[in-house]
Amino acid sequence: MLARLLAELREGRLAPLPRHTFELDDAERAFRFMAQARHAGKVVVRHGAAAPGAIHRAGTYLVTGGLSGLGLVVARWLAERGAGRLVLVSRRGVTPEVAPLLQAICATGTQVVTEAVDVSDEAAVRALLERLRADGPPLRGVVHSAGVLDDAGLLQQDAARFDHVFGPKVRGAWLLDRLTRSDPLDWFVLFSSVAAVLGSRGQANHSAANALLDLLAHERQNRGLPGLSINWGAWTEVGAAANHRLAQRLATQGIGALTPPQGLLAFERLLKQGEAQVAVLPIDWKRYVQQLALGAPPSFLAGVASAAAAPVTLVKTGSINAAPVAGLRQQLDASPPGRWRPLVAGFVRERALRALGVDLSRTVDPRTPLGDLGLDSLLAVELRNTLGLALGHSLPATLLFDYPTIDALTDYLLANVVKPATPDRSGADVDTEQPASLVGAIEDLSDEEVDRLLARRTRPLG
Repeated sequence: MLARLLAELREGRLAPLPRHTFELDDAERAFRFMAQARHAGKVVVRHGAAAPGAIHRAGTYLVTGGLSGLGLVVARWLAERGAGRLVLVSRRGVTPEVAPLLQAICATGTQVVTEAVDVSDEAAVRALLERLRADGPPLRGVVHSAGVLDDAGLLQQDAARFDHVFGPKVRGAWLLDRLTRSDPLDWFVLFSSVAAVLGSRGQANHSAANALLDLLAHERQNRGLPGLSINWGAWTEVGAAANHRLAQRLATQGIGALTPPQGLLAFERLLKQGEAQVAVLPIDWKRYVQQLALGAPPSFLAGVASAAAAPVTLVKTGSINAAPVAGLRQQLDASPPGRWRPLVAGFVRERALRALGVDLSRTVDPRTPLGDLGLDSLLAVELRNTLGLALGHSLPATLLFDYPTIDALTDYLLANVVKPATPDRSGADVDTEQPASLVGAIEDLSDEEVDRLLARRTRPLG
């Protein structure tokens, strides 16, 4: 019976009782906690235990997504801190670009094992863990950084897109949690995203997946197991934020990016603190809250907004962008109609370039399709919403599809928002001229809207 129980514990089919651990200096609180009789499992007082977050030469450290991105950066850091054996897991395995970096890690004296494993495959993960336990030092730490993106507007998110993102991110984390409960882990770290805290346009599946990682870390700690979920912001030089244009877009929202040394310093500190969930990102809260298209900050941001160095001025008109719009309307009222177009064109140009993350001092031909400047479907939705909220006017879902240049947008706003068009007294069905370049959020349209657009474009003239 003992042999069977040990085998089931080793294989993860049985889990040990939860442990609530206290240091010897905190023994008084440990006894008080035990006296309350609200816990399940064991209350443990440690004497002479290793420092929290310690990296052992006689230890194995598993890093999923460990052959690219943040996983590879953390793997190198672990080797520099004296990790005995690193197991770097990736679906693709070792690529030619990664090979030199692995040689540099091996030069530190750390044994490096690379495995091509799909972390959402239970049989593959179980077999990997059995191989590690059979040979080499015990597993002491896990970093789960594997993940994929499948971005789309909310209406285009479906079960397939959620499954694509949830597989490595959520199922992988769940399997690692369940199958490592018999291992003597010092820490179990999940690389989540700040998208789970602040949200991210076009990434409903990504945000939800990372929120589940956060819950898993809390659940592990409730069981007396090590668990930490880090809601990372963007990093420079690594991942999508290394793209200069994306970094510019984040900067316009008041969100900065962590350098690798900053991120690793935060990682090291968090390993020692024992928190279940921490978000790490450089952010100007005042600027971030102000750029939100809301009349007031969400309740969970109210505290940070009020704690900003300077007061956040929020207007109650449904949009914090109302002040610039009021200024535009005052200028229009004080100007002859002949001056209206340049005023509106300047407003559209400023909003479009800010949404695109383009330097406002840059010379841009107003007839250039915004797609040539980097407009994609998600940015098209963002720009349409920004213009509509700023003007206090509902704009069509096809706006950037039908009017993909600054000139075309200006003409539309002059005719339909700033100065309503004069009705056609002939009763004829007048079709406005459609731009030749089709740029915008076609994937964000309903089937009926796409059919309508195609019918209008293919209708014979005359």
